[in-house]
Amino acid sequence: MYVVNLYGPTHTQELTPPDSLKLREHFVTMVMWIIKTKTCVRWLNRAQNISILTRQETSELWLSKQNQEPVFSRDASRFFLTVPVKQGGRGEFHHIAMFTTQFRTDQSEVRHLTSGNWEVTKIVAYDEDNDHPVKTVGLFPRRCLTCELNKAHCLYFEADISPTNQHIILHCKADINYSVHCRMLKRSGNRH
Repeated sequence: MYVVNLYGPTHTQELTPPDSLKLREHFVTMVMWIIKTKTCVRWLNRAQNISILTRQETSELWLSKQNQEPVFSRDASRFFLTVPVKQGGRGEFHHIAMFTTQFRTDQSEVRHLTSGNWEVTKIVAYDEDNDHPVKTVGLFPRRCLTCELNKAHCLYFEADISPTNQHIILHCKADINYSVHCRMLKRSGNRH
């Protein structure tokens, strides 16, 4: 796979798979631009039991992580995925992990942001301007940021968030009625 710059063939760059897949048959299942000079690619082995997410810098350094499409910070220094996390004898549940990229190595620092015997099914946005603190050591009170929006007694929501993270569209998935709610999210105790 190649990234082709329209200014000429000398600006063409090959995107090579991570080392663990170089000598194996593999597929590309997703490609996206993070910012102008950074690309994210999901690689899948032929047996379809290994999925590797890579990000290529213009310096050709790679960061590899598994799972679905990531959500990136504006400067691409952090990204978020749901990954399976063991919950004692209850098995594995998908939870949010934050990966802080190290540009000079092929490693990332990982911080698990959620845990429990429930699953995070999708990350729809990362609100950098109103980053909600999460402790990873000891117990802390959990707080639902959108529970007050559940006036329709929905079984679950599908959500879309505006690019500014100020508005949320909630698609209520109730047994009988389908409804859509557009809400403004609270900021620092004030409603915008």
